Amino acid sequence: MLNFLHPLRIKVSPDRRAVTISYRPRSSRALFDLCEPEGNTLVSGKFRQNEVTIPLWNKAPGSHLVLLVLDGKFVVRRNFTL
Repeated sequence: MLNFLHPLRIKVSPDRRAVTISYRPRSSRALFDLCEPEGNTLVSGKFRQNEVTIPLWNKAPGSHLVLLVLDGKFVVRRNFTL
């Protein structure tokens, strides 16, 4: 149900060197963290628009990553592979 209320889309570029996150924030304080499964944070930021592109030059194709979106009282987590 949460995915329906807060649609989150992750698109990996064809060369697997960037990730585009599409999300329509419900609050003005929506934040994201892109992390490794072990918990190391790679990138943190604020949604200033409905779409954010993050370059990932130092991650190999096939790397597993975790995206956390903190939006007011909601938290959305997505695991994905480059």
